[in-house]
Amino acid sequence: MSRKPFLCLSLTLLAMGIPSLTSGFASKLKSVALQVTVEPVDSDGMPCNIRGDSTGNVYTNGLDGVSASLDASGFLVIDFQTGRQPERFVTFDFGTPDPTDSCPWPCGSEVPFVNPTAVGGVSLTTIPAPNSPTYTPLQNLTLNSNEVVELAWMFPWYGVDWRASFHRGLADYVGSPASYAVVTCTGSNSAGACSKWRVEPSVASATSSPVALLVKAVTSRGSTTLYPEGFYYIPFNLTLKALP
Repeated sequence: MSRKPFLCLSLTLLAMGIPSLTSGFASKLKSVALQVTVEPVDSDGMPCNIRGDSTGNVYTNGLDGVSASLDASGFLVIDFQTGRQPERFVTFDFGTPDPTDSCPWPCGSEVPFVNPTAVGGVSLTTIPAPNSPTYTPLQNLTLNSNEVVELAWMFPWYGVDWRASFHRGLADYVGSPASYAVVTCTGSNSAGACSKWRVEPSVASATSSPVALLVKAVTSRGSTTLYPEGFYYIPFNLTLKALP
């Protein structure tokens, strides 16, 4: 079955969504620099499909080309490569398609690679979930409280940009099997401010597993065409620690 591409005129607006969503926040927060650990297993002890690289699984803001912070709007923003060449990589495993095959439009089945592969140029951003009546900036979470967000992992592979979308972009529609992400405050400092967080996908009701939509984004002459390539089982687990 042929697939119709999804065309957007602005890669920045579609991929990030930040200009329109941050405009509603009247006051800016102090950004928080982070140390990020890409855990090998989730909080239930199950193996993750997004993992670290051969150097390890700890990524620190300002080291090895990594930029990681809770920004002035209260969102999580991680760029694993700020230089021209990657110094650190992230390993992705797209080996387990969602068996429900529940695309509302014709989906492809193309994946950038079959076996677990470490890639450079990875970035990650969050935005508020649209069904949240209010949004608590992540630095303002109190101990054991959480915030549900939309999240996307993005990375290039041989000239094509790919996204693993957790209820974000094309994956954000009523009835979507894609998981949201949940950010939980797991530790606080002596002043009572949150200083440690955990980020994991919620469990998708259709499969009882963390599920994301894999999207291929092809840019030509300033416009980007999006191709949904199906839903995949992609558990991950990030632990965040505020840096001094």
